[in-house]
Amino acid sequence: MQTVRTVSTHNSASSHAFGIDEPGGESAHTSICLPRLKWLSGPTACWLIGLSVAYFGFARNAVGAEPTPSRTETVDGVLATGTVEDMRFYDAFFRGAVVQVVPPKMPAPTSQAIDEQGRVVASAAMAAPGVPARPTETGNDGPVQAAPGFPQPLAPPLQSTFGAVLDDDTNIPPDTVGAVGPNHLVVLINTGFTVQNRLGVVVSPQVSLSAFWSALGTAAGQPASVPFDPRVFYDQYAGRWVAASLGNPQQRDGTNNAWLLVAISQTNDPTGTWNFYAIHANNAPTHTTDWADFTEMGVDPNNVIVTVNMFNTVGNFVHADVWIINKASMIAGPGPLVQGTDYALIHNPCGTGGFSYAPVLTFGQTPGTAASYLVNPFWIDNATQTRRFFRVNKITGTGASAVLACNGGNDFIEVAKYNFNMLDAPQSSCATGIASNDSRLSIGTLRNGHIFITHAVGSGAGTPAIPPSKPEVAWYEINPATAGAFPGGAPVQQGRVSDPNLYYIFPSIAVNANGEVALGFSGSSSSTFAGAYYTAHCAGGAAGTMQTVAQLKAGVGPYLKTFGGTENRWGDYSATAIDPLDDSSFWTLQEYAAVQFSGGGGTCTLDFGRWGTWWGSFTCCPSAAAPFPQAPFVVKNRYISIVPGNAGLSAAIRVKLVSSNTCPISVGDIGWVGLPNANGDALLEPAPFYMDWSAFPVVHIGDDMIFPDSIYEIQMIAQTCDVGSEGNFSVSLSLPTMSFWGNVVGSDEPPNITDVARTVDNFKLVPGAPTTEECDLVPGVPDRTVNISDVAATVDGFKGLPFPFPCP
Repeated sequence: MQTVRTVSTHNSASSHAFGIDEPGGESAHTSICLPRLKWLSGPTACWLIGLSVAYFGFARNAVGAEPTPSRTETVDGVLATGTVEDMRFYDAFFRGAVVQVVPPKMPAPTSQAIDEQGRVVASAAMAAPGVPARPTETGNDGPVQAAPGFPQPLAPPLQSTFGAVLDDDTNIPPDTVGAVGPNHLVVLINTGFTVQNRLGVVVSPQVSLSAFWSALGTAAGQPASVPFDPRVFYDQYAGRWVAASLGNPQQRDGTNNAWLLVAISQTNDPTGTWNFYAIHANNAPTHTTDWADFTEMGVDPNNVIVTVNMFNTVGNFVHADVWIINKASMIAGPGPLVQGTDYALIHNPCGTGGFSYAPVLTFGQTPGTAASYLVNPFWIDNATQTRRFFRVNKITGTGASAVLACNGGNDFIEVAKYNFNMLDAPQSSCATGIASNDSRLSIGTLRNGHIFITHAVGSGAGTPAIPPSKPEVAWYEINPATAGAFPGGAPVQQGRVSDPNLYYIFPSIAVNANGEVALGFSGSSSSTFAGAYYTAHCAGGAAGTMQTVAQLKAGVGPYLKTFGGTENRWGDYSATAIDPLDDSSFWTLQEYAAVQFSGGGGTCTLDFGRWGTWWGSFTCCPSAAAPFPQAPFVVKNRYISIVPGNAGLSAAIRVKLVSSNTCPISVGDIGWVGLPNANGDALLEPAPFYMDWSAFPVVHIGDDMIFPDSIYEIQMIAQTCDVGSEGNFSVSLSLPTMSFWGNVVGSDEPPNITDVARTVDNFKLVPGAPTTEECDLVPGVPDRTVNISDVAATVDGFKGLPFPFPCP
């Protein structure tokens, strides 16, 4: 669930005073019943509805484009197609103009108790969050991850790391969700839909979540009127992107419609056309006023499986619902999805009243033998209320023919004791902690018949009524074949990731083809801003253990953002995924506290906090025996040509000045090569930047600290999984004096007419001209091209004039 800030497209002075980013473009729409910049929450707020009807009725004609038919009503399973261009068209008129308010996250229900015969019985309600006392920690059965500083393997170094989407001051929480494809990274969160390439360059800037689903209709009563809780995955079976969201929480658009929204791309290019479908989430005869919350989505070779929690209008949990949708029907179109033909809907799975069923992403299955699973937490023993259980249920079949095996209660797995209730995570420079939510499971992974799954839990154990405790990450490997009658089976392995100071929340999990496991999550402490973290269980690791936690992205400021609510929202999700190119590398998308909005002053100022999302990739490291299978690079002038034979190796490139006759600067380290842009240009940074450099054929050091008539040492340092171990490779780079700088033909004379001619030929792209590295003498925009500045510099050198290389 998210809470959404009201943003007016007018009165920019007031908006900027509150640190709000002004939406791009002009809009004729204003709030018709609320003061500008009023934060909205709760059922008494005034809703702006119907503005999207104007879009469908006239907007496209207004700019001379093809008209889009107005959709005045919807039917169950309706299909629409749309492209990113369509989404942008919608956003151009309505982004920031439509008021959307989503209530706070709904609390978990009472815990689910079982007696010694495995029968469901009543139990005490879970304790209310926020109780400050910490219980005595007892009986933690699973292995606990040692704190940093112990002699454990280092977490794999990052191969890629870059920003994703930054808070635009309209939604909390972001519901951080992303996916990785062969050529793209997709972020689909509560603020919208963004596509990047694998180097982090944005290839399709963000459109709002309403715009992403706008093909289904955004007016009151239509599926995309108030979308929220998105999910997205890349499906390796079909080579498509699959997305889901929910619509109209707690009837916020004034109608009783509640929606499940699902979509699938028509190719592996997420910037192309998608098929969008809307299904009524409350079409059962006795549940017409219920609404759906907390999207979870799994994918197998045959199906897209979506689970939700259904609540009534006063916020009481009613039951869980599961949709099992035939993926082939979603791909084929053009008709709507029909219950009983294209999908099965399961109300209250297995009749347990189970809360928050987690589906799984399956890997390595064939369609004819495919199976999937649902995992349900929150089960305790009735006798002591200290033991913890999961229920594991198998799904077979496709779409409307799919079957969920309930097994009469013979489906339990007993897991290590933990506390359902978690303290909010403290943060530096702020008395208000970050909401930890509860112990719902994240989406799991099914590999080789085993389920890998994770969630945040309170440390210690005891009855559900004990006070909340410090959160940590719990993870499990489960063989579903061992699930059985109470007390059931045991996990293959299970473990905890904890820290003496940091509070870890909102984890996600992925497993590669080698059985290696990665976790990504958020963390903070009273002396640490909320940041992003990751770790891994690599080959050879002891069962139930992870490597030492590493930081993906440090928080940089205090975070306090409620939009008039009672919680400092964070999460609710995060994403960790397998790279489909090698089925080995991991990617994780996590949340961190970014620099506050202007006016926050760096202090813990209400509603000036800013979240950010950040990508990182890593691979369980190769052996340290041969960190460089071959020389990793060659250099000429400012160009580092990367040798591809070291693909998969994470390393940093250091630049050290040995001597200079050009400028009076100190000899020694001058920096580390930072992340190159799409053209391969990189500046020097003060800290090491580790990544797999084989992704860049040529890196250009476009920094004003590189001078002619100087000698540099260029060193590549590779990190390995062994503590304290690294390999390195270095070469010397001697740059000619300014008077020889334009000598692109030969090496022992000042530039002459031949050099000028060769540079001009390269500038004109004449076949047989010298290489770019030889002729690109003056850094320009873009670099790695020969332009008029390079020609002029060569001519100046030919005439004996100094080249434009100023000293710092």
